[in-house]
Amino acid sequence: MSQLLKKSLLTSSIINRGNYPYMIHPLSDGFPLISPDLLTDVVSDLKDKIEPLTPFDKIVTVEAMGIPIATLLSKEMNVPFSIIRKRCYGLADEICVQQETGYSKSELFINGIKKNETIVLVDDIISTGGTFSAIIQTLQAMNVTIKAGFVIINKGDNAENIIEKTGVPLYSLVRITIQNNKVLIL
Repeated sequence: MSQLLKKSLLTSSIINRGNYPYMIHPLSDGFPLISPDLLTDVVSDLKDKIEPLTPFDKIVTVEAMGIPIATLLSKEMNVPFSIIRKRCYGLADEICVQQETGYSKSELFINGIKKNETIVLVDDIISTGGTFSAIIQTLQAMNVTIKAGFVIINKGDNAENIIEKTGVPLYSLVRITIQNNKVLIL
């Protein structure tokens, strides 16, 4: 893990959304500012983890904070990427995904991913696992092969539950928890 990532995590603010401790971090919220050096470091570290899985058809990410990560990975690896969006376009092949996180319920919309494609899934953070779990199960039902999922931050232990439930390996750059309104790196 880069020292920039470690420092940024340890200085993150925590707010409570109901009973859910929510970490405010540049890479998961876009605030405070995302420094180019931090983004470059995490993308380089993710690329090192993803490269052994090549070839695959595309990188898939989730709107919104997975976009800067997938953009740089796409450029660095010369692999196209697709964004699972938060709004419906009403296209004929569009697939709706119901997601539930620790603090909200919403819908996501898959376009541009086809049966029999092979992908890697990339996002900023796994917390409750609601987003990743719903997306993985939907993509599997579409007969999409998911080589693995990658996140910068694994908050808690829900990634292990997703791996058990879906069979898809998940990797992170760092695992954290929140105690007494502070980030602890595990």
